[in-house]
Amino acid sequence: MNTSTLDPKREIGALADDVRSVAHTAANYVGEKVDSARQGLNSAVESGKDLAAIVRDKAVEGAKATGDAVRDNPFYSAGIAFGLGALAGALVTGLINRR
Repeated sequence: MNTSTLDPKREIGALADDVRSVAHTAANYVGEKVDSARQGLNSAVESGKDLAAIVRDKAVEGAKATGDAVRDNPFYSAGIAFGLGALAGALVTGLINRR
């Protein structure tokens, strides 16, 4: 390689062109990855919304079924509530007396 025939301005210009080309290629690659990640995230958000709607619908159905059961069997429901309250009270009393 003969260094006396090299033109520094031309070499710097070529190097600058190469750097711009690499930067452009890298920006395109990163842009594609960002777009891909954005699409994946949007898909996950939509799936989450669908799942939330399903869970909400199931919760509403369960609440309605519970309300129907309480209306159909009020004494049975009151007995269960009383039993659970007595159990909770016994547990709390036991914890307090333990200290």
